[in-house]
Amino acid sequence: MNHSFLMMLILIHLPACLVYDDQVRAGQDPCFASEDCTSSSPSDIDRPADQDQDQDGISDDDEIEMGSDPFNPDTDQDGLLDGEELELGLDPMDPDGDLDGLSDGDELEEGTDPTLFDTDDDGLGDGDEVSRGTDPNQEDSDGDGLLDGDEVASGLDPLSDDTDQDNLLDGEEALFGTDPLLSDTDGDGLEDGAEIELGTDPLDMDTDGGGVSDATELDDGTDPLDPADDLRDEQEEESTEDLSTDGDTADPLHRPTLDEENLDEALILGEGCACSGSAVPLSWGIPWGLAVMALARRRE
Repeated sequence: MNHSFLMMLILIHLPACLVYDDQVRAGQDPCFASEDCTSSSPSDIDRPADQDQDQDGISDDDEIEMGSDPFNPDTDQDGLLDGEELELGLDPMDPDGDLDGLSDGDELEEGTDPTLFDTDDDGLGDGDEVSRGTDPNQEDSDGDGLLDGDEVASGLDPLSDDTDQDNLLDGEEALFGTDPLLSDTDGDGLEDGAEIELGTDPLDMDTDGGGVSDATELDDGTDPLDPADDLRDEQEEESTEDLSTDGDTADPLHRPTLDEENLDEALILGEGCACSGSAVPLSWGIPWGLAVMALARRRE
């Protein structure tokens, strides 16, 4: 091929190349209407229909159509690829689809359902449970028989099976009717758990109705389930009070007294004495007589 022929080819195609370049710069369709030219632009011809520039599993065309970013594999920055979110039925432009406070990616790490606000249905949102330290996949984290949400609503500790430390589980207290926030519901001095073990009523401070509290009966060695020993204990106390003395002047033998007013009525009879018509034992005769004489001398 000689040089003159090459120059001729260049001169023939040069005008078309210049027109094509001007149209591309102007943003116009550079194709000419002819049987050999389609309506596709050079960019469409060069890019495959399924091109996925960010490698997120969604073609660029689909991302442009749905509104996600074809150049960002995780448009909403929730830790999941846009394509993964579509497969899970999630919105690749919403980082927390169920509004539970956990991003969709974090939910997959926790094992929770990113489409459910409360995965374990215990009354606490998944994000709330993670922040409290309870298990968002376990409705009763501490195993006390109460739902985590119910415990929080009641002021109990969802991470402690016995909030008041009375040896009754929080759930058991709900069954017995005792207060899971009070270790001694009836205030008798015995913890609720101890009363259940003894068979006494944790809601009644005097289970047997004998008049003495359950704790006092245990201290005294009586039976808090037997009202009879409560009465016996009271009788023993009354008997002890009757035998007690009122200072040094008390006379447990109840001997008659003698003063100046009854001196004239006193009669000394050797080994015995009669005072105001009352018989006095002979063993009191001598002391009695001495007392009469002493009073008589004092009167003189």
